[in-house]
Amino acid sequence: MISINPLTTMWHNSSATVRLIIVNTGIFALIILGRLVASLCNSGIMVELMPLIECPDSMLMLASRPWTLLTYMFVHADLFHLIFNMLWLYWFGSVFMLTGISRQIYFLYIAGGIAGALMFVAVGTTPPWHSYGLLAGSSASVMAVVTATTVLHPDYRWNMIIFGEVALKWVAVITIVIAMLGDGSRIAHIGGASAGIIYAVVLTRGRDLSAFLSRYNCHRKNAKSSTSGFNKASGGSRTNEEQLDEILDKVRRSGYASLSSSEKKRLIDISRHTKDNI
Repeated sequence: MISINPLTTMWHNSSATVRLIIVNTGIFALIILGRLVASLCNSGIMVELMPLIECPDSMLMLASRPWTLLTYMFVHADLFHLIFNMLWLYWFGSVFMLTGISRQIYFLYIAGGIAGALMFVAVGTTPPWHSYGLLAGSSASVMAVVTATTVLHPDYRWNMIIFGEVALKWVAVITIVIAMLGDGSRIAHIGGASAGIIYAVVLTRGRDLSAFLSRYNCHRKNAKSSTSGFNKASGGSRTNEEQLDEILDKVRRSGYASLSSSEKKRLIDISRHTKDNI
């Protein structure tokens, strides 16, 4: 029998980015298992089920199943699709979380997915454009994370084995180009990418569109207590919150590249020890 405690502990200790990956991977595993069982039982239930969780390109069909605006972004058609999206989500999401908090990346993921779906439906419904059928996958959501992270940290550098250090903005350009080479789903990618840019630009101007979610943060007390414990252990005269605010203000003014080595290290240390979970 599988023990629940290790699973809940892993979930609790995971970052928001990893939690999104866990959810996507878990749903993919359930779909594969369902297809296997249906095949063994010679049943067509999965063929009937999938259209109920994938987003249609018809406004009329969407009106009859509005929940697909949310469900489709957690459904992947094949393993390669899942791996590609989850790798990009992990890489860019990890950079985003250097200065972001959990509710922001959750909001960004959902908002990007909804924006992508709405653009997909709008184009698919409007003549003379071609009907694209059903939309599935987290690509639009991931594109929102990619573009938002790039706007916030364009000069963040990744150490790539073949090319050495490469600025994040160039990796993002390559990612976007690859995403635009797809089929009708590229319309959704554009919607997700646009949502990410809008969110990040508004954030740099001092307004967080995800702020309304803070009222649902039931772990704020625990987060504060863990923060104070880390402050005491570090022996600093200022609280983590004060130091973090100072560093984030500098990032907003001059970008991530303007931080000194010690400031980058401090930012990473605080991010690891203080998690704002929803």
